[in-house]
Amino acid sequence: MTRIHRLLDKSSNNWLSIKLVKIFGALTPLEPRLGRKIAGPLCDLMRKVHAKSLLFECIRTVTLGLRDHTGAVKLCVEKLRENMDLGDPNLKYLGLKALAALMDSHPWALAESKEVIIKCLNDGDISIQRRALVLIMGMVSESNVVETVQVLLRYAQSADASFCNELLSSILQTCGRARYEIVSDFGWYVTVLSDIACIPHSEHGGEVGRQLMDVAIRVESVRTDVVRACCGLLADPALLGRPALQGALCAAAWIVGEHITRAPHGPYEVLEALLQPRTRLLHFSVHAVYLQTVLKVFVSYAISYQHRYFAKKEVLEQEEVVTQRGSLHAAVELIKENITPLMNSVDMEVQERACNVLGQLQPFEDPNDIHRVQDGFEMLTALSEVFSLDLGPVSVHAQGRVPLPENLLIENNLDALGPVCGSDDVLLNTGEAKTSTSYREWEAEFNFQPPSKENLSGVDPSSAALLQQHRHRYENFYLPSDAPVVDYPPAQLTLSAATTASTSHGPTDSSVFNENSLVWTKPRQAKARRPAVVALDDEDDLPGISTPVSKKGLKDELVFEAIRDALSADRNKGHSAADGLETPQGSTEEADIIDPRNSKSM
Repeated sequence: MTRIHRLLDKSSNNWLSIKLVKIFGALTPLEPRLGRKIAGPLCDLMRKVHAKSLLFECIRTVTLGLRDHTGAVKLCVEKLRENMDLGDPNLKYLGLKALAALMDSHPWALAESKEVIIKCLNDGDISIQRRALVLIMGMVSESNVVETVQVLLRYAQSADASFCNELLSSILQTCGRARYEIVSDFGWYVTVLSDIACIPHSEHGGEVGRQLMDVAIRVESVRTDVVRACCGLLADPALLGRPALQGALCAAAWIVGEHITRAPHGPYEVLEALLQPRTRLLHFSVHAVYLQTVLKVFVSYAISYQHRYFAKKEVLEQEEVVTQRGSLHAAVELIKENITPLMNSVDMEVQERACNVLGQLQPFEDPNDIHRVQDGFEMLTALSEVFSLDLGPVSVHAQGRVPLPENLLIENNLDALGPVCGSDDVLLNTGEAKTSTSYREWEAEFNFQPPSKENLSGVDPSSAALLQQHRHRYENFYLPSDAPVVDYPPAQLTLSAATTASTSHGPTDSSVFNENSLVWTKPRQAKARRPAVVALDDEDDLPGISTPVSKKGLKDELVFEAIRDALSADRNKGHSAADGLETPQGSTEEADIIDPRNSKSM
């Protein structure tokens, strides 16, 4: 080892010096005492060397085994900043990779190089941009989260669609992790969520909507700010034509309906935003939430009108009474004009909710019919009591904490209920439901199998007549299809299959929000621990069982392998800086990029 150390001091051949530094880089993690001996020579070599390949090999050795030597680390950070300012994309990438190795042990190194790292976000190479984004997210803390998010939002405005969404995803995942532990000003964060939704290339409407709902439910002091931001989203007609943001609009409509009393504008302005013509572009599931919000807003508006003119019995000028009655009547006309066409919607949920809303408006169609208006107020008062209840967050394990009643026996056999439930079963050709002692036997006996085309000739004529009558009655409601005709309706998708089908279309599918974000799903089961393997006394002599090696022998073997690998490393597969410098601009190295989205939130 002394000879190798002497060669490192006196060698003038860059290729030989690279190999020697490579050997020390492989041995230093195995022998910590070696670091104290080579720290000085490595620092001298980094100060006087001009070859970039040798310089970055020295930096790599310091990041691997000399992290405890503060002087060597500071010199490395200084050299990295100098080389990254040169503009060479290969040097930028190697510099970012070296800083990533120091991110956990020396966070001050990233803080000192913050300006250089931020400039890399404008680089044309996507691999450099991603490396810089990982380092920036690693520097985020409660003290600098506001500044960092503002910088990322500014870059997201001018970035291409792909990298823009990576920036926005990093913001959402970093700020939302661990119940927003680094966010101290929730009013500011609500504004950030609204800005993310309004960025042209944003495709994170579902996550924005989920976090808006989460903040509105959990942080009561900021609900007014959340409602104000949601009203702004609902009033923007440009957002209605972007399918990727329908999750955010769905959440905004729900939040405004739940907390309409906190809206910055009057109920009539909120109704105009919910009923603007471009809402026809929304997905059926989102449009149904809009209609429910319309009902909540109208109920709140009508109840406030009732309290002012009927409950309190205030004496007002006749002109003001007419004005207020006209305003309520105008709201009724606005709702009728925009919701009446939805009674013929092809979606059953939208059709049903439209009919429900119009049904609540019937008593208010004639403002002069006071008795009928009062009956309508009584009906809306009952609805307002339901809508006024606050919905708090519910843990996914809440149901498991509910104690079982003492008189509930959940392990009893339910086969005895067969005679009781038999009358509700589907009657087969026999005309009556048979009862068996075992449910499994009953299920096997009456398991329905759809008839094939070869067996259609043997179908009961009465059944065929019923099928023909059903088709004649409901044929107009089925969409035409080029698929082969089947004589029985297709099976419904299960929940898991429907979820899989929706997620396969990417984050722009608006149905993902209602199915995945509004429903608390069961958490994943933790990976089972590997059971302990008991070693028997007579297993040492069995074939395939190796005998333990002494620590000294193992250490010598590791040192030998490290030297051998360093000397015989293939140029194309090695880890020297010379190899990295030959990486063409624009190349990507996905395997080494740390995904900031691994940090989970709430």
